[in-house]
Amino acid sequence: MASIPRVAAIYISPGHNFYGHYGQPAGEHRVISVPKIECIAGKGLIGDRYFDHKENYKGQITFFAWGTYGIFIFVSFVLTFKDTVDLVMRKLSSR
Repeated sequence: MASIPRVAAIYISPGHNFYGHYGQPAGEHRVISVPKIECIAGKGLIGDRYFDHKENYKGQITFFAWGTYGIFIFVSFVLTFKDTVDLVMRKLSSR
């Protein structure tokens, strides 16, 4: 019997750090953990940088398995690359 996925964590970012910054320094928008969020069909997550980006854009939400999230946290810790989570965990984490 398949288990029902549940949302374990929600992350958004209000702006782009790399998209649109070609030849310029990266942006400084942090990833924000939120306890709940409003999702609008065809538009995305309110408050996230991709909200209403383009009509029916297919990149508004990204789901990660909880184990994948754990790997990024581990790599971030081991490499002391503090922005690993910011670079990867921009949307939603599920378990």
